[in-house]
Amino acid sequence: MSLRIRDIKIEDYKEISKIRKMPGVMENILSNKDEEEELIKEKIINRGKNQYWYVAEENGKVIGLGILMNHGNLRKKHVGVITLMVNSDYQNKGVGNLLMDKLINLSESLNIIRLELCVFRDNYKAINLYKKFEFKEEGIKESQL
Repeated sequence: MSLRIRDIKIEDYKEISKIRKMPGVMENILSNKDEEEELIKEKIINRGKNQYWYVAEENGKVIGLGILMNHGNLRKKHVGVITLMVNSDYQNKGVGNLLMDKLINLSESLNIIRLELCVFRDNYKAINLYKKFEFKEEGIKESQL
């Protein structure tokens, strides 16, 4: 697999939209699965200076997305929030590992000392990935959705 991680481009919004709607992905994301492509495009264009978006790409095809958001709030500047999404055909093939490596290395360079993320309790693939990177469960949000 010829895989690379790169900064997101505006034109990646169509592939990101397709990945969001895939079985194996759509049931495991927290945001609205039915967001129109144009709304995803707007999010990419209008991302804040404390949002770092990367895609995993294989042979020119976008197969994953990793986002690190750093709070602009002075009291929480040491905290980052990770979002991760991988095309279901490429899950358990190292794509998530590469995206996580990129986001964690970036967080260290930004002096972020705490990383957070949310995951559905039955998303075992993601949970196992996060455990590999030594994330710990801090609680369960009841009635979240």
